[in-house]
Amino acid sequence: MSGHRFLSLAEDGAIASTEDVGIDLPSRPQTPSVMDSPRTAEKTSLTLQVPYSDSPSQRGPEGGIMSRWKKCQVPSATWTPRHTLYVAVLGGLAPMLVCFGVNFGVAVAIFKANPPPSLWQFPIPLAGNYAAIILVQTIINFSLFGSTSTFDILNGVCPSLLPSYLFIEMDPDTWLGWLLQPPEILFPPIEDKGKSALKRFVDTMKRTGAWIILQFIPFWPLFTGISYALYGIDGYNSYPQPQFIAALLGGLLALFTCPCWTVISMINMGKRIEEEAAEHLFRADSAGGLFSTVQIQDHIPTPSGYL
Repeated sequence: MSGHRFLSLAEDGAIASTEDVGIDLPSRPQTPSVMDSPRTAEKTSLTLQVPYSDSPSQRGPEGGIMSRWKKCQVPSATWTPRHTLYVAVLGGLAPMLVCFGVNFGVAVAIFKANPPPSLWQFPIPLAGNYAAIILVQTIINFSLFGSTSTFDILNGVCPSLLPSYLFIEMDPDTWLGWLLQPPEILFPPIEDKGKSALKRFVDTMKRTGAWIILQFIPFWPLFTGISYALYGIDGYNSYPQPQFIAALLGGLLALFTCPCWTVISMINMGKRIEEEAAEHLFRADSAGGLFSTVQIQDHIPTPSGYL
């Protein structure tokens, strides 16, 4: 294998520069070398020469994701055609078709054998059916497709993405960063790896509730208004009008949200793999505690087996 990544690290642990250089490695990996003294200036830097290997024996810290999931690929720093294909087909088209078909079938069972429904009149108003579709489908899709995409990443179907790819900081301490987290069914959050299963389930439901509100605000008024404009309050038949409207709503919901949740899972998994590698990369406190664990961004994760 060949290739070094040179990381220039400032005193505060931030990366000053990075450079990839193709070079033949010696048969035995070298220990990171300190090229500049950390005491020569108030803001000096280190240069670490850290080789990376994707061999089965050197796939990150023992017990980490890359070592436990042998097919999991190295996180990608760029968007690739494989990401496009995965998000378009498995993250968008497949959920849309599934939701279209399921909602059509459920609407057939609800409306076809009964008198024509009304937009507002009970027992089964169409407007209420639209709200139920948004509620139930979001709960199922967020948990199911968010976890499915994570499972596919772990099994090498598609590589994850480094966090720097997203222009928004996914900080869970902010409202937006909290929202842009995947379901916690397969893994606890990076910031709280000892989180209990009950708390993970509760937080996943809270996040699902936020997504329900965000989808309800545009989609429910839109479909209720379109239904009223086309058929009024009572101008429906038992088949196929209610069925096609319900199927269209379910399909559009999946098409707009599932690709988003897929990308969130890709970036979160890339961040998880990256931080696992960074935590095991380098710890130097012999020089008066100048450095602790080096935090690395915008790089290919480096297994601790070389250090």
